[in-house]
Amino acid sequence: MHIDSNSTRPHLRHRVCATLALIGLAGTCLPQTVSAQSYPTHPLRFVVGVPPGGTVDLLARLLATPLSAALGQPVLVDNRPGAASRIGAEYVAKSAPDGYTIMITSNTNSIVTAGAMINGVKLAYDLVKDFQAVSNLVAAPYALAVRADSPIGSTKEFIAMARAKPDSVTFGSSGIGAVDHLAGALFASMAGVKLLHVPHKGMGAFTTALLGGEITSAFASMPALVPFVKSGKIKLLATLGSKRVALFPDLPTVAESGPLPGYDMIAWLGVVTVAGTPRAIVDRLNSELNRIVQNPQFVKEHLAPLSLEPVGSTPESMLSMVQAEIPIYARIIKENGIVLE
Repeated sequence: MHIDSNSTRPHLRHRVCATLALIGLAGTCLPQTVSAQSYPTHPLRFVVGVPPGGTVDLLARLLATPLSAALGQPVLVDNRPGAASRIGAEYVAKSAPDGYTIMITSNTNSIVTAGAMINGVKLAYDLVKDFQAVSNLVAAPYALAVRADSPIGSTKEFIAMARAKPDSVTFGSSGIGAVDHLAGALFASMAGVKLLHVPHKGMGAFTTALLGGEITSAFASMPALVPFVKSGKIKLLATLGSKRVALFPDLPTVAESGPLPGYDMIAWLGVVTVAGTPRAIVDRLNSELNRIVQNPQFVKEHLAPLSLEPVGSTPESMLSMVQAEIPIYARIIKENGIVLE
C-alpha cells in the first residue's frame, strides 16, 4: 500500500494509520526523519528477557558481535529476566522508538499475550500493537531430556512411569506460561498422564536442577542441552518437533516414539523493537540480522553446533506468524487450566 504523506485527505490518512497500528505496523505512518545511512550514532541496547544461560540469551550474545561490526556501534546485551520475559518486554515497550533498544524474543511472548486474554492478567504492553517486528531469525528444536543415569530410556518408558506413578514424575520449565512449560503440558494432555510441573527462573536454572536430580525431566531447548549431552550428563529421549534434527539423526520425534501423532512443539527466536520506529531503521536492522544468520560461516560455527536452524524473514511475515500462533497457545493454556502469575 502506498501512503502519500502529502495527502490533502487527513481523515483518510488517519484511518489508514489506525488500521496499520492494529496490525503492528504503526511506524509506517510516522515521519521518516531518520535515515538508515545516519543510524546508528551511539550504542544499541539488546534486551534479553531471561537470565544468562538459556538459548535466547546465547543467541543474543552470538548476534551482538557481528551486529556491532555491521552497524559500527557497540551492541550491549542487557538481561532483564522475570515473569516469562514480561519484565524485559515492558522495558522495551516503554523505550524511545529510535532503533536503539531492540529485544530478542521467542514463542514465550506470544504465549504471555494469549494467557492474558484467557486468565485476565493485566499487561503493560501488547505484543502486536506496542512492538515492531524486525525478523524471525532462527528455529530452535526442543527435546524431552532426562539425566544420563536415569532408568528411563525412551518416550514410551517415560509415559509408562508417569502412568504408574501419577504426579511423581516431574518436569522443569523456565516459568509458568513459557514454551517449555506448555510443551510439557501438551505432552501430558496428549499422553493421558499427570506430570508435576516445577517452574524455575530461567532455562539455566532448571537445567541445573535436572543435572542435580531435583527434577525427573525437562522439555527443553535443544541448543541449551547439547553441551550436556556431549559431556554425557544428559540424554535425550525424543525431539519435540515434527521432524528429526540433523545434529541427532537417530533421535526420534515424540510423534514417532510416544507414539503421540500430531505432537509438534518448536521454538522460534526473533528480534523486535518499539512500535513507531522509523521504517528505514527497521529495514536496516532486518537486513543486517538476516545477513548474519544466513551467513554460511556463522551457521557452521555457531548455529549448526547448537542445532539452531537459520530462518530470516520480513517484518510482515514475522508479525503474521505471531498472530497465527496466539490462538494455538491460547487453546493449550485453556485446555490445561494454566494460570499465569
